[in-house]
Amino acid sequence: ANAALAQTTFTMPAKNVTVTATYVGETYTITVNNGTANKTTARAGETVTITAATPAADKLFSKWTTSSGVTFASATSATTTFSMPAKNVSVTATYVDKTFAIAVVSGTADKTTAKMGDTVTVTANDPANGMIFDRWVSDDVVFADETSMTTTFTMPAKAVTVTATYIPDPNVVVDDTLYAIVDLSGGVDATNYPVRYSAVGPDLSDDTCRTTELWLRKIPAGTFTMGSPTNEAGHQSNETPHDVTLTQDAYIGVFECTQKQWELVMGQPPCYFSNRTCYATRPAEYVSFVDIRGSSSGVGWPENGHLVDATSFMGKLRARTGLMFDLPTEALWEYACRAGTNTALNTGRNLTNPSGADDAMAEAGRYRHNGGSGYSSACTDEYGTAKVGSYLPNAWGLYDMHGNVSEWCLDRFGEYGSETTDPVGAETGTSRVKRGGDWNISASKSCRSASRQKEIQTKKINSIGFRISLLLSE
Repeated sequence: ANAALAQTTFTMPAKNVTVTATYVGETYTITVNNGTANKTTARAGETVTITAATPAADKLFSKWTTSSGVTFASATSATTTFSMPAKNVSVTATYVDKTFAIAVVSGTADKTTAKMGDTVTVTANDPANGMIFDRWVSDDVVFADETSMTTTFTMPAKAVTVTATYIPDPNVVVDDTLYAIVDLSGGVDATNYPVRYSAVGPDLSDDTCRTTELWLRKIPAGTFTMGSPTNEAGHQSNETPHDVTLTQDAYIGVFECTQKQWELVMGQPPCYFSNRTCYATRPAEYVSFVDIRGSSSGVGWPENGHLVDATSFMGKLRARTGLMFDLPTEALWEYACRAGTNTALNTGRNLTNPSGADDAMAEAGRYRHNGGSGYSSACTDEYGTAKVGSYLPNAWGLYDMHGNVSEWCLDRFGEYGSETTDPVGAETGTSRVKRGGDWNISASKSCRSASRQKEIQTKKINSIGFRISLLLSE
């Protein structure tokens, strides 16, 4: 009478009959919070596809949750599936706050990412010489006080860029000769290397300043305490602190002399680290004191004054510029390295582990524990010597005074004498002072501002290089 009813009737025909009751699965409801499903009901065992709603601008999809015993194919996918159980189910798409990137030009922020509504604090870098902070600018945010070097803003629902801007200080007379720049691009065949001056330091994003140009920074005359106090971690007995006065301004290299700069003045560099993809910006090494100044007049400091051999590096550089380039004295080296600091390192930090790896040294320069090991002659600058200017500068903008390569100084090695004005070092001996420590140093104490080392003046080794100075009074 009605085949769809569980109880029904039929009229018996004139034969045996067989009738069968059939069954179908029961359907259950599907509730999706913050999303949609490809069906509103389903039978047990059916596959259901769900999709999370598009999140608001400040949110990100997180995961699917349920209290109905559902197992998702992937709970962290915005679109996923599950097998329908034999009951009604409810599933929910959940979201988390989205974080957005913060880019700060000429300054720092207290975080690199933030959520919408977070308070972000930014601090401008100290102004360069002759400049003062002006204001913060951004197309993305509103500052609490745009004219304050440290200020805050509320994070919007997008990535932001903020920039600290600077203007010339009207109360400062800008020194247009703060930097001396020698153009070496003419190479070994040049008869003259043009020299110019600038109030602004080198652009480190352009390797010209490390290769075809030689940049030096003017160091003002002054008095400082040379050596280290006995309570400085790593102090050695030959570092007796004493006041030293330098009576003349001088220029000193912003970087250690590089292999390319040596090559342009002298020809093929004799250096150990010879990978041609990166040799140019690594410091020159495997050059002796004699190679730099000469084996005749050049080894006569201090008795011969600043005389050098014409065939030496300094001799050729002088001939092509007419300027009195030389190595720095030990006193000038430490004065330039410290740049007004009295801490173990010129970054203003002291060492906590002077006999080994130290976090303070790791940010100041290349040594054994941050790239010095694992080297070969063909290695890139990830190992052995680093590209000059890769670590923190000091307050005068000089790089790699700690580590990378030890640097030859003019002075013969000896105990500090009684001379405290423009000291010139010991009068006799064949060992010369080397300063700053190098890439192969394991004990961070040997890279301190006050650390004193020595080497035979004819020695060539892959851990010793040099920094050029320019005398203004000769």
